[in-house]
Amino acid sequence: MYGETVNWKKVVSFTLQTIEEIGGIFLVSKGIKSRENLMTIGWVQMGVIWGEPIATVLVRPSRHTFTLLEENGEFTIAVPSPSLSDAIALCGRLSGRDTDKFVEANLTPWENEGWSVPGVQECPVNIFCRVVHKTRVDPKRFHPSLVEEYYPRGDFHTIYFGRIEITAQSE
Repeated sequence: MYGETVNWKKVVSFTLQTIEEIGGIFLVSKGIKSRENLMTIGWVQMGVIWGEPIATVLVRPSRHTFTLLEENGEFTIAVPSPSLSDAIALCGRLSGRDTDKFVEANLTPWENEGWSVPGVQECPVNIFCRVVHKTRVDPKRFHPSLVEEYYPRGDFHTIYFGRIEITAQSE
């Protein structure tokens, strides 16, 4: 067994600290007929929306992960330990369209029973989410300085709101 199921609130601080310390965490996705994929993300929010525990992640339409999320409305947030900082950097550089990032990063998919998207065995925390809403960032509602800094090519994110279904922490 991977570990224990914990309340999602117990891992929020660790998740945010990890982003700050090593520059990212993994977003795991999988299409209906394709292999799982890892993407490095540096932005995430977790809290209560609509009376539910929700994690929001932002993905640009140009990313392979976007296609997979559109096919399959589940994703996993895998929070690595600092020893995986090289894997975070690698997965931020490579595209999953052409590369099996699990193999390249020497990571192991962890299949969670009844869940279509795996976690990452080497990560101490895996947060399994189901998309309940998505919305495209509206450039007309942004402050111009944010558009200049984060969207100079006009590739605005889609924000996925995922209900946190299972939070697993390794022993």
